[in-house]
Amino acid sequence: MKKLLTLSLLVFGLSIAGSAQKLVLENYLETTQVGTKIGGSIGMFLKGDYQVGIFHHEHSHSIISGEKLPRFYEESFKGVYFTLPLKGNDFLELSFKVRTGLVNNEIFSIKPSIHSYIRPVKFIRLGLGIGTRMLRPTLMPSISILL
Repeated sequence: MKKLLTLSLLVFGLSIAGSAQKLVLENYLETTQVGTKIGGSIGMFLKGDYQVGIFHHEHSHSIISGEKLPRFYEESFKGVYFTLPLKGNDFLELSFKVRTGLVNNEIFSIKPSIHSYIRPVKFIRLGLGIGTRMLRPTLMPSISILL
């Protein structure tokens, strides 16, 4: 059963990768009242400018000092994301992003956000997103490289 599940995930992943148009690497900050998270993601654009990928971010305090935070803090968040394009052209873009994954390797979480991007050059995007985390608003500036 485990081999069948692994094989089906591999076939599914290869079919998505086969239809991908380009890859995107993104580095971002996520700022709330609780603190700042530093993170990154790797994704791919599919037909229709839909985007899927994986991400990981950590609390900036734990990265810099190496200290452990209290249990109720979101120390790390990793998982998968899906982006739905809302409006856009070659220079300006507006999209809806849903990130879902594990917080502190224990709690499942879904985090929606709205992102806007500008492309000063064809392979670089500068972005700003607004979303929610722990039922509080977040601000997410980012920079992306399109491969």
